[in-house]
Amino acid sequence: MINTDSQRLNAVKITNGSVLVLALWALVFLGALAIAVGAYVSSSIQIAREIKRRTVGHALALAGVEKAVMELLNDTNSWDGIIEDWSGNEDKFSGVEMPDGRFSLVVAGEPWLTNGFPEKLCYGLVDEERKININKANATLISWLIRIVAGTDETTAGGIAGAIKDWVDPDEEPGLTGGAENSYYRALDQSYSCHNGSFDSLYELLLVRGMTAEIFRRLAPHITVYGAGMVNLNTAGPEVLESIAALYGADANVRSSLPEKILKFRKDGNVFDNDSASAIVSQLNEFISLDTAEKSILGLMKRSTTVRSYCFRGVAVGILKGNAAVKVSSKLVVDSRIDFVYDRRNRAKVYWRMY
Repeated sequence: MINTDSQRLNAVKITNGSVLVLALWALVFLGALAIAVGAYVSSSIQIAREIKRRTVGHALALAGVEKAVMELLNDTNSWDGIIEDWSGNEDKFSGVEMPDGRFSLVVAGEPWLTNGFPEKLCYGLVDEERKININKANATLISWLIRIVAGTDETTAGGIAGAIKDWVDPDEEPGLTGGAENSYYRALDQSYSCHNGSFDSLYELLLVRGMTAEIFRRLAPHITVYGAGMVNLNTAGPEVLESIAALYGADANVRSSLPEKILKFRKDGNVFDNDSASAIVSQLNEFISLDTAEKSILGLMKRSTTVRSYCFRGVAVGILKGNAAVKVSSKLVVDSRIDFVYDRRNRAKVYWRMY
């Protein structure tokens, strides 16, 4: 009888122990399940927040693009210059408030400069007509620009310029000065084909015979693949103006003095508002005296220049409400960014990249 009671007691203990073990395992399982569900819910919430941030940020940046287009279409005068709002207006383009945040249009450096943004941010757009169009310009003009901005010798610059024109032209005949067609590129260890068509991107230049990363870095801010090929006297930089003067036979003195006088004319708030050569020469001469050689070269430069721009580059950034746009190592930290080029003449966005 005693043995039977002892056996029953042991059986009860074993049963209770098993139940306790099962209960503990159940608690462990439920705890793990709770952690897993919590992690899943937390990650889902985080993903949802990120989707919302990107969506709203993108919408804000899009609003910035449309603001830029509206400003350009409302600018209907017969000239374009750096004194106009599109070229720099912090009140119009910096931190424009929207219901869910704000947008800005920044004049950013090209991607190969300071991580995409200059040390000091300006607000507005940049016209592509201030640059030399490598799809349209002749080899001599491109050669002069390379010599001036990259400091290369005449032979090196001429060879690269010739290769650039061979990259664009449709034939298979290498130019006389360092040109290169398919026969050259296909013989390389890592071969590829010559484009034999217009550059779609400036980065294509890095495929052209003779082009180096350093020459490209120096050249890129002064060239474009957009527009009809005419350079705007009201916006072009000194290197571009000097190159065009050199194209038309200006000596070293005129290559230096004429761009300086044009820049001084613009810095004083003036613009060339008439597209005829005689009017341009007259306007500048009335502001600052030109000698005979300067008048002659400026008149000839009209063959390659204009006073209007049609393609404009911008960077629209969106910042959500409550967030702050900060600069980290010269890079603007924002919720969304759209780089674009707008062709006002054709009312079309010809370049678009979203970050």
